[in-house]
Amino acid sequence: MKKYLVQLSQEQRQSFQQIVTSGVASARKIMHAQILLKADSSEAGPAWSDEQIQQTFGVGLSTVERVRKRFVEKGFADALNRRPQPERPEKRKIAGMQEAQL
Repeated sequence: MKKYLVQLSQEQRQSFQQIVTSGVASARKIMHAQILLKADSSEAGPAWSDEQIQQTFGVGLSTVERVRKRFVEKGFADALNRRPQPERPEKRKIAGMQEAQL
């Protein structure tokens, strides 16, 4: 049994369909919109199982679960957009002492 059920309103469904059909968004955003459209368990939604979504779109089960969870807990924008990544000190070209000298 699914812990996080996606139930889209008509406006949300139209927004997701616009993202999918326009083709202007990133591939990740389009994939997440497709996952949420197929996972929609409202009256107008297809309510596909996670396995069906996995096989159709070629993503992992954990991806499907994670997208559903982020939509239910955090909303529309967080389910589609990437989380900001923290700055990684090993990726910096200049260390603290060198930066201080500049």
